[in-house]
Amino acid sequence: MIDLKEITAVIEAKSPLHFGRGRFGVIKRTHECIPGSIIRGAIGTALISLYCKNETVDHDQCEEELRKECPYYLLFQDRSCENSKIHFKFSYPLSIEDGGKTKLRPTPFDFKYCEGCKNYYRERENKCKRCGSNLTFLKFSPFDLSFSTSIPIQKYEIGRTAIDREGGGHAEVEYGEERAGTLHVMEVIPRGNLFWLSIFFSGGDSERPLLNSIKFVEDEGIGGGKNRGFGKISFSEVKIREIRENDVLKRAEEIANKIKSDKLRIDLTSPAIIKLGDKTLSRITPDYLTEYAKNSYSKIFEEKIELDAPKLLDLYARVETVTGWSLEDSNLIEGRRKDVYTAISPGSFFNYEVKGVENWAKALACLEILGIGEWRSHGYGSIVFSENPGNNEKKIAPPEKRKGLQRFRKLKEVPISSFGVSLRFEKPIKRDIDSLRGVIRGFTGKHERELKWLYENPRKGTKYYRFVEHELVAAKILEFKIRFLHPKFVRFRDFILKGLDYFGKEGILNGDEKVKFNVMVGKEGKEGYKPLKLDKGDCIELKFKTPVLYDVDPWSILRGIGSKIYQLYKVELPEMEEIKEKVKEWKFEHNLSKYVFRRKGNEYWGWRGGIKFEMNNLSRGEKELIEWLLGAGRITGIGKFTTIGFGDYEAQVLSEE
Repeated sequence: MIDLKEITAVIEAKSPLHFGRGRFGVIKRTHECIPGSIIRGAIGTALISLYCKNETVDHDQCEEELRKECPYYLLFQDRSCENSKIHFKFSYPLSIEDGGKTKLRPTPFDFKYCEGCKNYYRERENKCKRCGSNLTFLKFSPFDLSFSTSIPIQKYEIGRTAIDREGGGHAEVEYGEERAGTLHVMEVIPRGNLFWLSIFFSGGDSERPLLNSIKFVEDEGIGGGKNRGFGKISFSEVKIREIRENDVLKRAEEIANKIKSDKLRIDLTSPAIIKLGDKTLSRITPDYLTEYAKNSYSKIFEEKIELDAPKLLDLYARVETVTGWSLEDSNLIEGRRKDVYTAISPGSFFNYEVKGVENWAKALACLEILGIGEWRSHGYGSIVFSENPGNNEKKIAPPEKRKGLQRFRKLKEVPISSFGVSLRFEKPIKRDIDSLRGVIRGFTGKHERELKWLYENPRKGTKYYRFVEHELVAAKILEFKIRFLHPKFVRFRDFILKGLDYFGKEGILNGDEKVKFNVMVGKEGKEGYKPLKLDKGDCIELKFKTPVLYDVDPWSILRGIGSKIYQLYKVELPEMEEIKEKVKEWKFEHNLSKYVFRRKGNEYWGWRGGIKFEMNNLSRGEKELIEWLLGAGRITGIGKFTTIGFGDYEAQVLSEE
């Protein structure tokens, strides 16, 4: 029986994050992921604070009885990390461009996209040999290599002045008669970004302490700058699964079936430190691979396995330097920083020829869990078996496009957040939510240099959040809710509030005078996509809560919602063409009245009221697609100007009775 479990979770940045990876001039750079060593240090510190009676890393000073009851000692007792009972993986970003959450990992260096051929290839050169176009390498891809993407997060820089805390002063630079503080710039990951967490551990009594330590990390933060408000994160979808012997053997069978002509390929998904004595190697030698494969198998199955050393056929490797801070030495004034090592970069790959495919497949399945090389319990040396493409010119066909409905279902995993805002004006006002939104967008233009990281395109970026449920109360209070349609843009929250606060103090035009206001913010709420269930019948009634600036026949409404879903999440719905003619034949009733919206000298025609229609001649899958479309439209709205509250509706299924 295998004694092994895995904790998985989704990490969301609640404030800017910084995970140092060296300096470039005055800029402190950050990783685009959360290194396993950072998570390990945070969890270890949490366990010490929560459970260690002596609150020390050096448990050699503790009594034997205390060590037996201490979760930190039981999991982290081996300082060399070789016999550690807990292994942390690097937490790479989650992609939600596909309408769901897809785990990303570093792309192999030979996996590139040709714009001319519109296809992916395994190619080491930067020119396509088929059409002559440039091949594009994008840094991250899912584990199945179905696509690749550039860094799925937008980093930005925060500037500040260096301060001498001990001396009580700050450095200055003279500019003629003026003085200015020296610049200190920190590169950070903005709030709202998502990462996936994976922790493997053994020991039946460790579950509860680890779950408590995760809660502790939420409160304490992670990474650099925690005392300045950085590093706040939250964990969601926390799960613990027991890894059984059959799980490992099933993965081994998958690997064995993909090994062709006794040739296998290993991709690195995190930096690997390969040391042989005092030397650090820039490749994974056959003997080194064999040693760690045997070691990983024996740790998981508690038995030995016979493996013949493979033959290294080919490799493509780059190197980088890695270092960090040691939790064990944190009580020392000197020596806290670890030694600097040369590591093989993630994205590197190695091709081998092996004998005894069945045994090697079992060992590789274990090696994927535990990793290879130094610091592997910190997440270094993570590998994944990859099919050997053979000839480098072999075309990698894109995966068969999944049906849109299957991708649509993944929308339920997309977190939708919102918060309420109340503006208290000094005098009665005539401003509406449209003009107020224009004021905030004007704030973007005035501060474009300072806030350019928020909007890749200030005019297009605003589609990712909506002003909804707005109401003018007692002529002096404007209440509304802001809903974020994409988790990546939750970082707009601080920007919007900053803009409102700025104009609250400056005042906004109300006729011929400026009126100031105070901003009150409500609690953050959570929403989500879910289908409109049609169990009661096939007759649907849509009541428009706000005017709809769009055609309001059933096909136009469904097509408009599908278009918005594609804009937001790149979810294509090929089934729409299949139901088009059927939907156009549906008859519908209405109680509509015309509405005219005037904006910047233009008139936009729309409708108030609602419609009823009965669905006919649909298959089960087509009916489910419409359920999802009508359910999603309640979040996104329909028609034009949904960002300022137009196009909201209530959907109701009318009983067949």
